[in-house]
Amino acid sequence: MDTPKPITRHEQFIAGKNGKIEYVVVPAKEYEILAEIVEDYGLGLAMKKALKDKMYSKKDALKFLGDA
Repeated sequence: MDTPKPITRHEQFIAGKNGKIEYVVVPAKEYEILAEIVEDYGLGLAMKKALKDKMYSKKDALKFLGDA
């Protein structure tokens, strides 16, 4: 396995007995930034998929949900 390219400034790698990287330690603030990036990416994928789904009128949507 190649050594990962750092995407943070203060990460630390912890290797197992075989020398393979098993853990990455990052400061909490950098973790929060990384988590937000991943969340935004996932939201973007969901929005892209939703654009391909069938669209309903408000009336039809409420009927489907049982609110009309």
